[in-house]
Amino acid sequence: MGKKRLTIQDALEEFEFYDLYNDIIESYGEELEDPSLVSDLYDLIDEYEEKYDFFPDPDGDYTESFERNLRDAITTIVEENEELSFVDEDFADEDIPEIFDEDFDDEKDFELDMDEEEEDEDPEDF
Repeated sequence: MGKKRLTIQDALEEFEFYDLYNDIIESYGEELEDPSLVSDLYDLIDEYEEKYDFFPDPDGDYTESFERNLRDAITTIVEENEELSFVDEDFADEDIPEIFDEDFDDEKDFELDMDEEEEDEDPEDF
């Protein structure tokens, strides 16, 4: 047993890590902005031709490198496809009010009087 260079789909078929494969994709599917696109993710991984190096774990299987490579492939696929995007946990909609100080509106101490601005300008001749 040594290093193997395979696509994700070829590795899935060779190592038969179907449960791990499904668990990882489903977990990423939950993080997508539109979770219904998880089926698209399965299709894109199936078509993904990038080859990865798979190394045997100390116990002789390829679980660790399969998981690492699958996660890398998913990240790359999502970055390359505009319709797939992950929810940005840092700026979820419900958190936006917390970003601003509660006194934000009260701190406006600037007022712009448009009429005053116009009076200072020289009239233009047409």
